[in-house]
Amino acid sequence: MEKTFSITENTHLVLYGAATMGTLYFKKFRSWNLSVTAFIDKRSDELEDFMGLPVFPIDNDELDKKNIVVILAVKNVFEHSRIASKLQRASYEKIIFRPYSALNKSASDSETKLNDIYTLITESQDFNLKDYESIPVIDALLPEKLTEHGIIKKDEKSVTFYLPITMLFCDKKGYELKHQYPILCLKPHINFCSFLLGKQDGEFYTYLNYCIKAAENIGTVKITDSWKKNVISNRSEVFLDMLHKYNVEPDFFINKAVNVIWNDENKYFFHYEFLFKDGKFCNYGKIER
Repeated sequence: MEKTFSITENTHLVLYGAATMGTLYFKKFRSWNLSVTAFIDKRSDELEDFMGLPVFPIDNDELDKKNIVVILAVKNVFEHSRIASKLQRASYEKIIFRPYSALNKSASDSETKLNDIYTLITESQDFNLKDYESIPVIDALLPEKLTEHGIIKKDEKSVTFYLPITMLFCDKKGYELKHQYPILCLKPHINFCSFLLGKQDGEFYTYLNYCIKAAENIGTVKITDSWKKNVISNRSEVFLDMLHKYNVEPDFFINKAVNVIWNDENKYFFHYEFLFKDGKFCNYGKIER
C-alpha cells in the first residue's frame, strides 16, 4: 500500500534552501497562512538565521523528521533527487520535490503526482487544501539508479552512457596520443562557470590565466586588455547558451554526448576533440560500434 501524507493548516513546513527560492517560497506560504518553521541548508554553519527562522544542517536532531514536511526550495531541479535522497537517508519522511524521472519522462503514477504537486507550489497563486491530500512518499531515485550499468541508450551504431569524470581524458593534439591529459585539468573552466552561476567557489582569474598561458604557447596571439575582455565575454555567451539548452531541453547534452574511445592499455576513455588529417584539423566523426 502506498504511503502518503497531506499538507493542512497545522502542518509544519521546513524549506531546504536558504537563498532566493527559499525567500520566494517562504513569502508564498506565509501569504497562504501556512507555517514555515525552519530552513535546512548546507551552509547552516555560516547562517545564524534566515527570514527570522533557524537554519539547520541536514543531519540535525532538533527537527521532528517524521512529521514535518520538507519542501525543496532549490532552483536547479536536476539536483532535487540527489538532495531528496540525502534527506531520506537522514530519516526525513515527508519530502516534496521534483523527481528526476519526471524530467526524463519515465515517471510512475506516484512520481507524476508528486511532480504535479511541486508544480502547484511553484506556479499556483492560491492554496487549496484538497490539492495537497494524499501526497505520495517515493524513493528519490538518482539518475545513475535509473539505468543499468550507467547505460542511457544504445542502438546499432553507438552507446550513450554515464561516465565517471576520473575515467575521461582529453587529447587536444588529436594526432599524438602522448598528449592525453585528464579532463579534470579543465578545472579553471569549472571555476569560471561557477562564477557565472554566482556560486561562492566561483572565480574567473584562474580561467583567464589559463587562456593567457595557452595563447602564449601558441606565440602568435597578441595579449591585450581588449583580447582578455573578449575571452571572458565570448566564453560567457557560450555558457549562457549551454545553460539555456540545459533548461529548455534537459536531454540536450545526452543527445549530443561527446564521442569517446576506450584505451585498453591504460584503462580509460579519451575524447578526440579534433582529428589531424591531411595537414588540417577537422571535426572527429561519430564512432560506430
